[in-house]
Amino acid sequence: MTNITVSVFMLTYNQEQFIAQTIESIVMQKTNFKYQLVIGEDCSTDATYSICKSFEEQYPDKIKLLPSQSKNIGLINNYVRTIKECNGKYIAICDGDDYWISDKKLQTQFNILEKNKRYMISTHLT
Repeated sequence: MTNITVSVFMLTYNQEQFIAQTIESIVMQKTNFKYQLVIGEDCSTDATYSICKSFEEQYPDKIKLLPSQSKNIGLINNYVRTIKECNGKYIAICDGDDYWISDKKLQTQFNILEKNKRYMISTHLT
């Protein structure tokens, strides 16, 4: 994936009951720039990985699911490996058990940061 403006950083582990809604809320974003979802799935013991994999197959231009590990590597190691795979100018964060309610969330935050070069972070409730 090249020319990425925003990388959405997501860590997940054993969140099969939430992960589909979470991913759907990200791939539905309406933007005038290219974005990617980078998923660091940490060897879940439930169906989380397979759900993520099916979304990656459906949206290969938007989703980068990191390779499955042979064992759980823990929060810090999973964080480091995932952040290294984010290629965007900006990074947005969405945990595997959260979801976005607005399909304009990324565009709104992007607009704020682009118009205010002194800003280093943007939070948004939707």
